[in-house]
Amino acid sequence: MQQTIPMRRLFGRTHSKNGGNGNHDNHSPEMKAKFPSTITNVRAAQRLDSKGRPTVQVRVTKNKGTFTASASSGVSRGPYEAYEIIDENQELYKGNGVEKAVYHAQHVIGPELVDQCFDVRKDLAKIDQFMIKLDGTKDKGNLGANAILPLSIACARAAAAARDVPLYEFLRQEAHAAERLEGYLLPVPFFNMLNGGAHSGNQMALQEFTIAPVGAESMAQAVQIGCEVYQELKGIIKKKYGTGATNIGDDGGFSPPISDPEEALDLLTEAVRCSGHEGKVRFGIDAASSEFFESGCYDLGYKQEHSERLSFAQLTTVYNKLLQKYPVVLLEDPFAEDDWASWRNFNRDCKIELVGDDLLATNISRLAMAREHAACNSMLLKVNQIGTVSEALSAAESAYSFGWNVFVSHRSGETNDDFISDLATWEDPSVADTHTHIKGEDDPLDVCEMGGEVGYTGEVKPVKVLGAFAIIDEGETDWKVLVMDVREPLAAKVDDIGDLEPYMPGYLETMKWWFKLYKVPEGKKENEGKIFGKDFAMELVKNCHRSWETGINEKRSNPTTSSLGGLGIHGGEISSLLSQMYHEKGADPNKMAIDKSHFFPASYTYTPGTGGTTSVMEAR
Repeated sequence: MQQTIPMRRLFGRTHSKNGGNGNHDNHSPEMKAKFPSTITNVRAAQRLDSKGRPTVQVRVTKNKGTFTASASSGVSRGPYEAYEIIDENQELYKGNGVEKAVYHAQHVIGPELVDQCFDVRKDLAKIDQFMIKLDGTKDKGNLGANAILPLSIACARAAAAARDVPLYEFLRQEAHAAERLEGYLLPVPFFNMLNGGAHSGNQMALQEFTIAPVGAESMAQAVQIGCEVYQELKGIIKKKYGTGATNIGDDGGFSPPISDPEEALDLLTEAVRCSGHEGKVRFGIDAASSEFFESGCYDLGYKQEHSERLSFAQLTTVYNKLLQKYPVVLLEDPFAEDDWASWRNFNRDCKIELVGDDLLATNISRLAMAREHAACNSMLLKVNQIGTVSEALSAAESAYSFGWNVFVSHRSGETNDDFISDLATWEDPSVADTHTHIKGEDDPLDVCEMGGEVGYTGEVKPVKVLGAFAIIDEGETDWKVLVMDVREPLAAKVDDIGDLEPYMPGYLETMKWWFKLYKVPEGKKENEGKIFGKDFAMELVKNCHRSWETGINEKRSNPTTSSLGGLGIHGGEISSLLSQMYHEKGADPNKMAIDKSHFFPASYTYTPGTGGTTSVMEAR
């Protein structure tokens, strides 16, 4: 009979048989005192996810407590994702058990983490790299991403506790986001409303239809809008298709008997209207097209009795019709993960968030390929696609360096672990920015908020306008409106930017230096700038709003008409105010890009306040 060797022996020692967990704390009191933030114990267990399928939960113990994490799992997993180990024992959970991965987490990886004496306060990247090396494969196929990932997340939680900061702040520090961003922004949530594809039992080929409450004033209101639209949608589906049509798919969206994407978006449009949230909601589509791509064609009828095989050109026509007819701001995986030509051709003229999920698999090498092919402009971040927290952060940073947006995503097999909520909060404010795409290519008018309030992306809030900052950035004038939340205690004491210095000494000078130097690490030149007072800024805001109204109604006879004409100071006078700065830097004042329109999104309107010093503005 062939002798079997316990897997633990492959790494130098047998696993413990007294107590069962295999990684008891053998550290002496002296060792604990010297290394107060080391891992002392690792336990793992099989738990069920939101679909009733087994997954791995771990508990990592250190001196400040025990930290738990779970692995999520997807249905439409791509070939470039990290590998999940499934038992395939048909007698247990129909082959979907994860006892092997549980064993690996507790008896293989756990003891090694204990023995290495990592300092979790600062060693998350080292811990992740150690587990990757211990696995020894590119896709984590030996130990399983479903064993490695929950350990990585639990260690991140332990690290946050060791630093005595919230998890989202730890992630912010780990990603070095605090070096380039001030404050936090809560992301705009995308709510799953309708499911198709591999996530449902209906005949819809496209996998998800979502809504984004971009017009919400806070996260609480965004959740409220999402819930109200969802409940309204349920009633509409029940009335139109019958009681049985309100069954839900894997992501919690409804799965009515429909196959036409237009019918799905018509349902969402009606639900938004009936719930009273018109103008506040935009749509997203996850096609997950790799599921219906075969032999160079896309079969929208792959779940139906008869095929509907389309070429790239034909499928592009379908997508463009949807984008023209409905307020869609995000399109995910419209083409298969290796159909580079289709991605590139579609992205050439794409005006919305073109998001790579299966295409990128949260993998830096795939991101590099996508950039080379000019395939997309945004990344979907799924931590379990890559398998460790530090690798996911690196992928996000890589995407940002390309000028892309990043959207943090769940999986269809979710757990009660709320890690991705913290992950979404640490990121660049552009991460979840799904504002209305308007005609033209001009930048919006930016708002720079001074104070301690945490903003929500798209939040509408009362602010005091204190001034404006004109930045000369790579030959263009970039306006920043300087504001303060009226709820800030200091707001009652300052009415103009000139009032700020006694209360915040050196703040304006520091801000000017930050804007002057923030692009230097990228190899770009220093910026220059000039600060204007409240009255100028108020007129700038008013004129911006007028320009937006004109532009959105397509009444602009001259697209290069100066957006500063309504200031009472015409474009030529603005040029003279700024030209001295240009001449000092050797720039050509005739090429100053001040004749651009700066727009607010449709759902955000300028409202004068008391004495003309308070406005309602979009937080960015």
